[in-house]
Amino acid sequence: MIEFEVKRAMALDTFLRGQEYQPWRIEALVDCGALRVFSEGRELPLKRGPKTHVDPGDKVRIDDPLSKKCQDALQKKVDNDWRDYAWVPGKSKFDQAMAKLIETRPSTIVIKDPSVTTLLNFLQLFAGSPLITHPIRHLIVASHANDEGQLKLPLTGGTGAFIDWEDLEAALKVKGFQLKDEWFRPRPRDAQGRPIPYKLLVRGCRIGSERKFLEKFREVLGRRINVVAPKHFHVVDPHEQKPKGHVEYLAYSFGVHSPTALKTEDAVVKALIGVSRHALIDGSSIPEKKWREWVPRRPEAKYQQQELTTAKSPPSSKPVKIPRWFRYEARKWLKQDEPLAMDKAKTSDADRLAVLKPLLAQRPIFKSTHPYPLYERLGYGSFEEFIKGWTWSFKPANKAVDEVKFNAVRHEYTAIIPVTDTKSGELILNFYPLNKKDKVIERLSENNRKLFEGVPI
Repeated sequence: MIEFEVKRAMALDTFLRGQEYQPWRIEALVDCGALRVFSEGRELPLKRGPKTHVDPGDKVRIDDPLSKKCQDALQKKVDNDWRDYAWVPGKSKFDQAMAKLIETRPSTIVIKDPSVTTLLNFLQLFAGSPLITHPIRHLIVASHANDEGQLKLPLTGGTGAFIDWEDLEAALKVKGFQLKDEWFRPRPRDAQGRPIPYKLLVRGCRIGSERKFLEKFREVLGRRINVVAPKHFHVVDPHEQKPKGHVEYLAYSFGVHSPTALKTEDAVVKALIGVSRHALIDGSSIPEKKWREWVPRRPEAKYQQQELTTAKSPPSSKPVKIPRWFRYEARKWLKQDEPLAMDKAKTSDADRLAVLKPLLAQRPIFKSTHPYPLYERLGYGSFEEFIKGWTWSFKPANKAVDEVKFNAVRHEYTAIIPVTDTKSGELILNFYPLNKKDKVIERLSENNRKLFEGVPI
């Protein structure tokens, strides 16, 4: 038996939410007779159910363990009435399109409460917020992300635009991020009667390619929930043809970077071919003919170039034109140049880099003993590779001064190609129709390790 004493007058459900009981669970416990209230030794009739008034000194008692009748009642409620809870806080076009898609996604509740402004706020809802009206299957968060261990979500009120490894390290010391197992029990069951593990489904480009980030994220959440995220670009679009609705699909991120500009189509194609990890989802290699189709004649003409490609569309059951993209960026390492004390005799970039290099190597974030060194996040196997992977510049150039400002640049080339079934040519997607009479299509399985990464999976 679990017993609580009421300290001030309020409704029964308000009191129990303060003890981390979710509204749906309170209602189920009342209905099955496992929850009782006593006042001065007398049991009170719960005529208003969860809205029954309780006074200071009243005792609220909950059966523990629950009777088989109540266990069965809770399990039936969970199996028949679960929901996924989603939060999409951003304002970009991607975020707005994702919010519209999730709003049409079946059995999904989108949290729009204006007081929920951070990830911490969202997670704390599940401790007993009135918004948690149904049992929980999964949680969903959607935002911009990248393959360098950054997720564009406000973690707490004091963090920046992107969550990175250092933010997660700091969050381990903050109370409130850890999810409790009892909030998610009992579990809904699949068609075979097996409990479905609860997951945090991240909707954000390529963050699933950084398993170390996902592992740290899961640690912040208390290591009980599985964290699953896409390995590829995440694309969301309205489906304008009949049946109308919203689609989400993935797109390969075939990229290469160089300390100097590659300039020509031929040079970019050769560099992309030289990246051993580039392959289709079935593991097959990409022929040179395809690379030449995907890389534009003038690869450095602008940041993003778009072409249309053909793929079979499951919602419309016919070939459709969808975009593919090619991106180029001359990327600076630092947003702002940093100062560096300098011997006036050293005026060449090579001499100045020789001064800078050991100073950078001393930074903990660059040491090989760091659990997630910065050079690894940026796609390098070592600190030495990181140094060689950029062109370093120092200002003022070729002048004898006692302080310079430094930065580095590299050239990034990325082909973004929709992921299709390699045999059928069909776009692998989820489709959520506006008309409930139309068929939902869900082929983006979070259990597919070619498309998504999951921890601890």
